[in-house]
Amino acid sequence: MLSAVSSFRFYLVALIFILLIYSGNVFLKTQLIKMLVDAVVQTSTTLDELWTLVGHFGIVLLIELLTFRFQEWCTLRYEPALQNHVTTSVFKHVLQREYGFFQTQLAGNLTTKVNDVAVCIPALVAVVLYDYLVNFLLVGGAFISLWKVSHGLAWVISSWALLTVATALFITQRSLQLAKYAAETAAQIGGKMTDMFDNILTARLFSMQAYALKQLNRFQVGYLKASQRYRWLMLKFYIFQGASFQLYQVVCLLLLVRMYGQHKVSAGAFAMILSTNLIITNGLWKMFERMQKLNTLWGKVSQALQVLLAPSRIQDKSHATSLVVNAGTISFEKVTFGYSKASNLLNRQTIYIAAKQKIGLVGHSGSGKTTFVNLISRLFDLESGAILIDGQDIRDVTQKTLHKALTVVAQESTLFHSTILENIRYGKPDADGSEIIEAAKRACAHEFIVQLPHQYATSVGARGLKLSEDQRQRIAIARALLKEAPIVILDEITAHLDAATEQKIHASLAAWVRDKTVLVISHKLATLRQMDRILVFNKGKIVEDGTHQQLLSQGGHYTTLWNMRDRERLDKE
Repeated sequence: MLSAVSSFRFYLVALIFILLIYSGNVFLKTQLIKMLVDAVVQTSTTLDELWTLVGHFGIVLLIELLTFRFQEWCTLRYEPALQNHVTTSVFKHVLQREYGFFQTQLAGNLTTKVNDVAVCIPALVAVVLYDYLVNFLLVGGAFISLWKVSHGLAWVISSWALLTVATALFITQRSLQLAKYAAETAAQIGGKMTDMFDNILTARLFSMQAYALKQLNRFQVGYLKASQRYRWLMLKFYIFQGASFQLYQVVCLLLLVRMYGQHKVSAGAFAMILSTNLIITNGLWKMFERMQKLNTLWGKVSQALQVLLAPSRIQDKSHATSLVVNAGTISFEKVTFGYSKASNLLNRQTIYIAAKQKIGLVGHSGSGKTTFVNLISRLFDLESGAILIDGQDIRDVTQKTLHKALTVVAQESTLFHSTILENIRYGKPDADGSEIIEAAKRACAHEFIVQLPHQYATSVGARGLKLSEDQRQRIAIARALLKEAPIVILDEITAHLDAATEQKIHASLAAWVRDKTVLVISHKLATLRQMDRILVFNKGKIVEDGTHQQLLSQGGHYTTLWNMRDRERLDKE
């Protein structure tokens, strides 16, 4: 947080300087009040002397006005920029987090946390400057004013101020814990609503709106209890502080009347001390009153940053180099990996994929196929062993260059809430219109796109839900066709396509991947018959490796899969 704020130190230093001027100006105002009252009481005061004091008072008011306007100018210059800077910095860091992090976090919860940090940090700066620093300076200036008039009154206010501050510090730790917990439960509410909106079709088709409301209400009850516990603590604190404020005012006034009766203070000093007491009590009360806001803001920021800025479990090494792919070989060397310590999906697995080979991956759901290709993308790190691309350990290269070398099309393709054009262009940001249209044609998407009311400018909606599954898949394939990467991973890309479209896309892909290393996951075994090799997965292990004919001749696991899933389809063909 401090690093983000330090980028705007010029404006913050200017604001501190302004607040110093303002505080000194308030101090001068109390002195002028004393001088004016004394001048009015004294019969020897001339009218010119009185007008001079009035003129000085007017100058003080003018300085106060100018400091307010300059303060607003500084705030205008830095506050929106600080909010944008914080948003960008936090969002950039979150984007670098490992894939597993996003599997355990609700998207809506993360969005709420990023917004909390972006909004609350500028608000925290404002509270610290305008509510704490300025009032601390005012109280300090008021103490100096009282010390000049009466050491006794100065000690009274010092003792009282220390007592109230000590009380505030005593409950701060407890109140921060409660504020942090309340902020976390509030973020969970946002995350739960986003999760429900993302799955609104399921909720409707299963008539689960009432159940969704019940779930949301459970989170709301938690937030209500957390918020009430925090506010009740602050209410008790305010009751105590309010009583101490009133007691101080009464004691101070009694002492002041006594001193005036003993001719120890003048009428001007009497008026100055009264106004000074108002400044002190008002300043301290504002500081304590803002404690609730400060705790709430700090609670939101701290709990959000604890999640958002935690270091990624998968990071580039300090000496990481750029991945250079000339051939496209992939080598698994004694690779061991598991999502938990209880079981390993891969156990000292060794496999070599030659450059430009076309590899099919088959096996039952959950057998480890997608995990295998995710490890190549380094979405997860290994427990032991190494994965090499053209002899380079993927842990020794930057993730950015690794992912640039890969084109991945997943089975469940998600699209951004944007236009078809921008979704396809994601594969190549500098692609022109003709390249995008050509990619769409090769993915058999151009035909349905041009029939849409806005064609390529059509918005696909959140996660592409305005389009059908097969349309989303064709857009995702078009996006992949734009990216010229030497290694291609295709995960059930034709699962939602009809037979005719599937055949056209396979023909198009065949030409596109001719000079690339390709890994294809598919349950349609007939589509893998022309692969150079087929890797057969079972319970997280590669149990067979060979061509289609070699695997059938072995009569093993692949033969069982073939007989179960594709013999009937092949007969019909």
